[in-house]
Amino acid sequence: MSLPQKLLWHTFGLGAAGLLARTATVIVGFVIARHFGPQEFGRYATALALAMLFLSLSQIGVSYRLMKLASRNDKHLDIEYGNTLLTTGILAISLYPTLIITARVLGYPAATQRLVWLLGLTVTLLSLHEVFSAVAQGRQLMGRISVYRAAYGVSLLVIVAVVILLDGSVEVFCAAALLFVLGLTVSWYLSTNRLVTPRLAPKRIPAMLRDSYLYGLSGFLFIIHLRVDTLMLSLMRSEVEVGEYNAAYQVVELLIKAPILVSFVTMPLAFAVADERARTMHLYTSKLRHLGVLGGIATLALLFLAEPIVSTTVGVQYREAPAALQALSLVMLAKFLAVPTGDTLTALDRQGIRTAIQGFVAIVNIGANLVLIPKFGIVGAAWATVTSEMLLTLGYYVGLKLVWGGSEGFSALLVRFAVGFIISGLVAAVANQQLGRLGAAFCGCLALVAWAYAVGILRSSDFKSVIRAK
Repeated sequence: MSLPQKLLWHTFGLGAAGLLARTATVIVGFVIARHFGPQEFGRYATALALAMLFLSLSQIGVSYRLMKLASRNDKHLDIEYGNTLLTTGILAISLYPTLIITARVLGYPAATQRLVWLLGLTVTLLSLHEVFSAVAQGRQLMGRISVYRAAYGVSLLVIVAVVILLDGSVEVFCAAALLFVLGLTVSWYLSTNRLVTPRLAPKRIPAMLRDSYLYGLSGFLFIIHLRVDTLMLSLMRSEVEVGEYNAAYQVVELLIKAPILVSFVTMPLAFAVADERARTMHLYTSKLRHLGVLGGIATLALLFLAEPIVSTTVGVQYREAPAALQALSLVMLAKFLAVPTGDTLTALDRQGIRTAIQGFVAIVNIGANLVLIPKFGIVGAAWATVTSEMLLTLGYYVGLKLVWGGSEGFSALLVRFAVGFIISGLVAAVANQQLGRLGAAFCGCLALVAWAYAVGILRSSDFKSVIRAK
């Protein structure tokens, strides 16, 4: 099988499994939100956000580094795998007590603290999954990753259905999910060991940490972008409002899986061609064109269809969520452009630039939440997220322009995107007067796609030209 065929097959297989897993886990969130109501869902969202923020520190970038070494067939992969597994496990276990103490110090209710205990253990185990996934990803065994991710998502859906049928609670669901993840972790560990037998060389660990800490800091800052709004809402507003906000954000979280998935599949290739400027640029602009159009479509859809989406997924009791989702719709366009741009900086070994930009934007994000949440509640949190994501996209663009010298023409591409989005927005606004929200969303998306083809943003030959003959 040629590389183009293999890469497309991997993209399809992992994409299908990733979409299935992500859809299943988001449906779990929707079910919890709909069945247990805003307050219980707010507790669940708070505990999950706190656990993810703390346990993201256990990775410190070592899995990302392991994936890069595996993609380059490093001869010491067995040692790197063993050291990565040991380091991740020790950090995750040592961070867990800190997580529990923090939840208590912050004054969360006892019910929320119990969820933190359960979800903290679950996320601890999931941090090991990142290590196993890195080995398979680097070896281009996307099918294996697909199986485990699909099993995880579908099983969670089954568990929450059984818990509701038995009239259980959110805590019961979290406990059952923890037991399942424990079994899945053991299975994936044994499966990965058939590929690479882990060996330990503790003397190499300091060098490993020096090489990977920027990736780890970047991952931590990424989680801040995703979860700090929930945590700050939980400290300044009621649990009900946290639930309202996360009911809206879950829709966004599902859709932003698309650029992250494309990044996951193409990063080994990006590292492999990083020394070839022309092919790296082709790969980047191809992803930017297609993901940018998808981001624009998602933005228009959420902007005009926020209310029916919320009422369909979580119910009419979430009265404030549609307004938050409308504001969050702009995150789509920014995120779909930011992911390929930031990943290109990483592939070009400019992770320091990417991490510095993320750090600055994280500070802005926290400050914006502090200012906007007290005045505007969940809509203020949404606008703080939009502001930080747009600033992040702009920062990545400026960083990449400085690295490449600005001679590649992607500035003109972004201008065409901006003009196209303005035109499609105007078309949608006019259509809304005659055709309603659904017609407006359809006409706006159609106008955006037509513009993209008219000005050459969408060209089906781009991606093939990147991977041909590799």
